Amino acid sequence: MKGSVWWLAHWLGVASVALLVACSDEDNTGATDSGATPYEKLQALEGCGAPVPCGQMLTYAADESVGACILGSLSTAELAQHRVMGSITGDERFLWDLFVATDRSVQVVYRAIYNEPDANWDDPDDYDYTLSNCALRPATYFDDCLATSPIAAGCLDPNAWTEACSPLSEVHCP
Repeated sequence: MKGSVWWLAHWLGVASVALLVACSDEDNTGATDSGATPYEKLQALEGCGAPVPCGQMLTYAADESVGACILGSLSTAELAQHRVMGSITGDERFLWDLFVATDRSVQVVYRAIYNEPDANWDDPDDYDYTLSNCALRPATYFDDCLATSPIAAGCLDPNAWTEACSPLSEVHCP
């Protein structure tokens, strides 16, 4: 009888672990499968819990203190999430979400939407997404930007913060 109880308890334990692994959408790095939508990938990255040390930066009305905070964080490759929102004429919206790892790698989720008759700015599926895996520019780039006052507009362009970008199909926690 004791052997039967042990065997049943052991089998239930193994079955429970197998069920938990089989039902998980993520591996131990927080990676999502490449079949997820871009919005689901953004949500997965946001779920990683990376610190958000600076506020959202607006490219069309940049707050120098927020810009300096982001540039300083990028200079030291601080584990962080940064969000930048831009618009040229007010008829479109551009958003950059940068997920920075301490090894200077960055997962960038860029999305754009234009004020078209059928566009819904509140619907994440109406945005055009580009997901990239990039490297931060050298620390000296950010330090040079921080050394100027006021900070040069080119330094506050999120497209200038990264290099060596390639398409990103799977995301993982930084």
